[in-house]
Amino acid sequence: MAETGNNPKHFCGIINRIPDEVIQTIVDKLSLVDAVRIGSISRRWKDLWKYISIIKFGPEWASSTGKDIIPSLNQFISQHRGQKIKEFCVEVTYKPEMSSFVDSWILFAIGKHVEELHIDFSVNDGDPCHQLVPHVFNCKSLTSLRLTFCDLKLPASIQLQSLKEVHFHRIELPENAILTLTSRTPVLKYLFLSDCNRTKDLCIHVSPDCCLTLLVISDSSSVFNQGTRMVLNAPSVPNLTFDGYLLRSEYQIENITECSSVRFLGDVMFEACREVGLDIPFNDYQSLKFENLLQQLLLGCQKADSVHLSNLYIQVPILL
Repeated sequence: MAETGNNPKHFCGIINRIPDEVIQTIVDKLSLVDAVRIGSISRRWKDLWKYISIIKFGPEWASSTGKDIIPSLNQFISQHRGQKIKEFCVEVTYKPEMSSFVDSWILFAIGKHVEELHIDFSVNDGDPCHQLVPHVFNCKSLTSLRLTFCDLKLPASIQLQSLKEVHFHRIELPENAILTLTSRTPVLKYLFLSDCNRTKDLCIHVSPDCCLTLLVISDSSSVFNQGTRMVLNAPSVPNLTFDGYLLRSEYQIENITECSSVRFLGDVMFEACREVGLDIPFNDYQSLKFENLLQQLLLGCQKADSVHLSNLYIQVPILL
């Protein structure tokens, strides 16, 4: 028995008897680097990475392989044979000369009926953001969309009937972008807006007919035009969360009539303080300004059934 158990041919025989669907499930739970590596186990597994449905290219790929992300991703796309992609994630520093490559990556994912599309760019000072191809907003299979540092121009036609979750980070949103998006996404449940419109007013007008259950607004970046305003009109959203600094000159809540729960978390602000070793990053003037802005928000939320304030939101006005 021992000899049989240690026999490589016996081991390979066991592997070869594993059903294809089980093997594919195993491969999909691995990182792309490991999915390529396991091809050495048996001939049958050699090309399994070409059918992987969860695709992530970012710092982990670069550090694990020592290879640049852009040529690696282009090569991967040319060899991928799968019919469907569950998750497609790219995290890279964007440069204008990459524009055509990025378009081809996104179109590749859409052509494979992607369900979760995450484009996480960082941008060097002075470089423009990537203008997203309009095809994204007509991807019927898309359930989750996460965008960072992209130029968002919504097309006249939007067909996102499966979209349930949207994260926009450091996106300069056109004035009616949220109204347009929420009026054409019939099953959208979660909307996260993080450091959006750092240079202009942030207008969050949510369609009264949408199914949105949670709206999270976070302003945490130090690179903000503090003369900007936030205007919120979300009559049908039951749960609203504010996180981070109150950096703008004014916070105006026009309509949240159906909102039952409002939360002021301060998690982002607390983390920023911890990283630089400060308890609260405010002087007397900033503390008074913060208190006035918080009062603006609380006044707009007075009809909510419950309002939760984290300790930090309470401490900022009274400790200085």
